[in-house]
Amino acid sequence: MKKISIAALCAAFTMPFMAQTNDPTVMTIGGKPVYKSEFESVYRKNNTKTTSDEKSVRDYADLFSLFKMKVFEAESMGLDTAQSFKNELAGYRRQLAAPYLTDKNTNDNLITEAYERMKYEVKASHILIRCAETEFPKDTLEAYTRATLIRNGILGKLPTAAQINEYDRLLKNSTQVKSDLAKKDSGLYKAKLNSVKKLAEYYKSTGADKFMEIAPKTSDDPSVPDNKGDLGYFTALDMVYPFETAAYNTKLGEVSNVVRTKYGYHILKVYDKRQNRGEMTAAHIMIKFAKDATPQDKANAKTKIDEIAGKIKAGEKFEELARTFSDDKQTSDRGGQLTPFKGGRLPKAFEDAAFALKENGAISEPVETPYGWHIIKRIDVKGLSPLDQMKPELKARVQRDSRSQMGRKALIARVKKESNFKEITKNRDELL
Repeated sequence: MKKISIAALCAAFTMPFMAQTNDPTVMTIGGKPVYKSEFESVYRKNNTKTTSDEKSVRDYADLFSLFKMKVFEAESMGLDTAQSFKNELAGYRRQLAAPYLTDKNTNDNLITEAYERMKYEVKASHILIRCAETEFPKDTLEAYTRATLIRNGILGKLPTAAQINEYDRLLKNSTQVKSDLAKKDSGLYKAKLNSVKKLAEYYKSTGADKFMEIAPKTSDDPSVPDNKGDLGYFTALDMVYPFETAAYNTKLGEVSNVVRTKYGYHILKVYDKRQNRGEMTAAHIMIKFAKDATPQDKANAKTKIDEIAGKIKAGEKFEELARTFSDDKQTSDRGGQLTPFKGGRLPKAFEDAAFALKENGAISEPVETPYGWHIIKRIDVKGLSPLDQMKPELKARVQRDSRSQMGRKALIARVKKESNFKEITKNRDELL
C-alpha cells in the first residue's frame, strides 16, 4: 500500500526550494502519489526547528504516511460520503472560519459594552406586537403601524379617524386576518382593530401611568394580563440585543421608540435604573398559602412563620428549622438553600429583603410574597468581577447572542469599502 522515497524527502530539505523545477513523488498510498510540495508544506507547518536532519524527516514521514493510510482506508470504506461526516466537517469549517468572518474591534467593543451595562439593572415594562422576521411585508407593515399608533396613543397623540381607517385597510389585507374573515371568523380582526380604535377610551379612563394601564389592553404578550407588561429588573445579556439597547438608552420615565426584535415590535417604558446588586446566595423557610387563599389562611400562615422566627431568635438552627417546617420541599433538604439569584429573578419583596441583609449569616424578619411567608438567611453575595476575569465568559455569551452579527456586518462593510463595492439595486431587484 505504501512506498516512500527517503532520498527524495531528504533532498527536499537540502536543496534550495526555488532551484527545484519539478515536484517529485515522495511516497505512494494506495497507488496515489504524494508529492514533495505537499509533504514539505505539512512538515514545515508542524516542525518549529529552523533546520532539518534526516532523522526528523524520517520520523515525520512515518507519521505522515500513517495518517495518509488512514485517510485512504476511510475513503475506501465510503466514510467521506456519510452524512454524519459531512455535518461534522461542516461544523469544523464554520468554527475555523468564524474568527475570520467577523470584525475583532467590533466584538471587543460589544464585550466592553456588555460589561459596562452589567454594572446596572434596568426596570422596564413593555408592549409587544407580535411579528416574526419571516412575515410578509404587508403583515410587517400592519404590525408596525399598530405599534406606532399605540405608542402615540400612550403619549397622548390619539389616532384620527383617517388613521384608524387606514389601519383597518392594512389589517383586513394581512394574511391571517384575511384568511379568518374568509372563514367568517372575525375574532382576531376585532381584537387588533379595537386595540387601536379604543385608544382614546383607554387613555381617558386610565390614571397617571397610561402605559401600565394600556399595556394589558393592547399587548400580544400572553403574560401581560398578570404583570401588565412589567418585566422587573434585568441587565445586559438578559434580553435580545435591540431590546436591551432600547432599555439602556431610554431615559427614566420615558417611552422608547418602536423597537424591532425577532419577536416583533416592542414599546418600552423605563421605570428605574440602579447599580447591579450582584448575585445572592441565600436560604429561606417558607410557609406557603394558595393563590386564592382566604384572609384566615394567610393569618394562619403568618402565625406559623412568626413561631418559627421566635425559635430562630431563641437560638435554634436555621437549617434544621428549614428541614422541619419549610413548605418549599425543593430546598428544605438543603437547609433551605436556594440556587444563586440576581435581581429580577424572584418576587420583589423577597429580593429586597434578601439584598437588604448587610452581612453573611444575617436573617430577615418574616416577608410576604404572592407565594407565602418567608424568613431569609443571607449566605453570600458575589459582586461583578473585573472585566479581565469576566472576558472569556462574556466573549462566549456575546458569540451566542444576536449581537454577534454586528461583528460580521462590520467586517462586510469594511471589505466592501476597501474593495470599492457598488451595488446596482435596480438590476438586483429585477433578479429578485
